[in-house]
Amino acid sequence: MNLSFLTRFRKSNNEVLRWIRQMKKSPVFKRARFDVYSPSLNPQRLVILLGQMHTVWKGKIGDRERKKIVGCQARLCSYYAFLRQTHGLTEFGGEGMYEGLDVEAMHLTCAPLYKEMEKRLGLPEQVAVEELARTAGKILWELGKEWQRELRLQRNVPRIQLYAAAVSGQTLFHFLCEGDVRVYGIEGEQAYQHVLENINHLGEQMRKLEDTYEMRIVKQQGGRARDEKQVETVKQYNALVKEFNRVIGSDIRERATMEILLEKSQTAPLVVFTMGVGHRKNYLQLVNEYFKDSSTAFVFVTPPELLVNWWVAIGVPLLILIGVVIANGWIA
Repeated sequence: MNLSFLTRFRKSNNEVLRWIRQMKKSPVFKRARFDVYSPSLNPQRLVILLGQMHTVWKGKIGDRERKKIVGCQARLCSYYAFLRQTHGLTEFGGEGMYEGLDVEAMHLTCAPLYKEMEKRLGLPEQVAVEELARTAGKILWELGKEWQRELRLQRNVPRIQLYAAAVSGQTLFHFLCEGDVRVYGIEGEQAYQHVLENINHLGEQMRKLEDTYEMRIVKQQGGRARDEKQVETVKQYNALVKEFNRVIGSDIRERATMEILLEKSQTAPLVVFTMGVGHRKNYLQLVNEYFKDSSTAFVFVTPPELLVNWWVAIGVPLLILIGVVIANGWIA
């Protein structure tokens, strides 16, 4: 059952529900969205999924997307700090990580960049939890601009990968804690690799089509295909895109993760991991299937940077429509 509304009731003495209320009341989680599930009114354990938007190695990223990613990752850094301060949590699950992956090596690789940023920005050694998002934001802001620049140039893949890895609230928090926290794999290796192989295979096929003479001509023509070969090439490309989106949106990874989480929650009262906010729908659909016979509650936290501003989403098109109507009236 969805118990989001029940977590507002202060009369409940249940510890897990109290933890959720504590998070929702904290300034650290201000304006975040909470999707709360529990199989009963008396859960004994809690799994928290922190939604994120992460960096990429290829593609075009505008200033708006970069700011959203940087803001989200800085916010995550403060979330980890809050959970460590209030619950003594020193272990966090990481997206795209599975058992056997050398996570520590990645953190060590990013450390020199963080040290350089600290020195350049003159940041204090000790930062309050409430101020951590702002401090992390300053570091990630500078690194985010470097990542965007390298991504745009596409000349040095290792540098793109380095900056992409560094623009991470989880990796930065590991650095700020001087390695006193552990990031562990939360995905099933076989399932993750299966999805990754499909994504890479489809991506390679799409790139080959993009490099064909027909596709280049179609792009020059503003996306319009004018002969049979061009039409067929566009059809093939659209079919690959459709399959790519299907693989990305499948719940293979989520199911593998749910099994790991359920097992881990039997030995730990609080389990926290990070996953792309695009997975929210799949997780919220699967949570009852996997947790209904357990005593574990599940919370999906979406940082405010990743929430849809409905005033903007609805208001801007409405204003444009009103403007068009008025303009037509004047013209008439």
